[in-house]
Amino acid sequence: MADEAATVHGSFVLDTLERTRTAVSKYRLPVDRYLACAPSSTLVFFKILEERHGVRLLDQVGDDLGARMHGVFDSLFARGYGRVMIVGTDVPSLPLERYSGVYQDSLYGSVTVRVEGQHLVLDMAPKMVGDMEHWHYDTFKVKWRDHRDGTNLVTFALDADGDIDTMSADIGGPTEERPRMKRVGDLPKATSTNTK
Repeated sequence: MADEAATVHGSFVLDTLERTRTAVSKYRLPVDRYLACAPSSTLVFFKILEERHGVRLLDQVGDDLGARMHGVFDSLFARGYGRVMIVGTDVPSLPLERYSGVYQDSLYGSVTVRVEGQHLVLDMAPKMVGDMEHWHYDTFKVKWRDHRDGTNLVTFALDADGDIDTMSADIGGPTEERPRMKRVGDLPKATSTNTK
């Protein structure tokens, strides 16, 4: 199990490095890329990434993720950077509001995704409502409010302009039979009944 976890983690790191390199090149971004490493930047894996992907290495220091992230900010600010942004596999590609909208599929009809508080909510049917927790990039884990329905993964696909194009749901069955719902529009704007 530990080997599998390390393999998945390595894949996430490689994917993040490729995405950031592509963004920096495509948009000609004036940024320096650093890779914050744990347990140590001296590991061969990180040294190879440094060489192949042109990133600088930093050690993560701290007992938990928050402390390690704080340490990365402190280290880079101490080097003179005025702005620092952390990009990782644990943040969505877009702000949550950009995922909200109406999606359609021939089997499920219209379904909605909306922002509720600090998370997304998927409404597939009157009794099939789920809270969406970020999983990896544009994949979210849906925890159905009726706990008997368990959890599922939902993945959003972006178009060439970086807008949401489709949403696919891992709700059982072979991959080719899973619903792929096309984003067809925004949610209707809420109207106020306040007459002050």
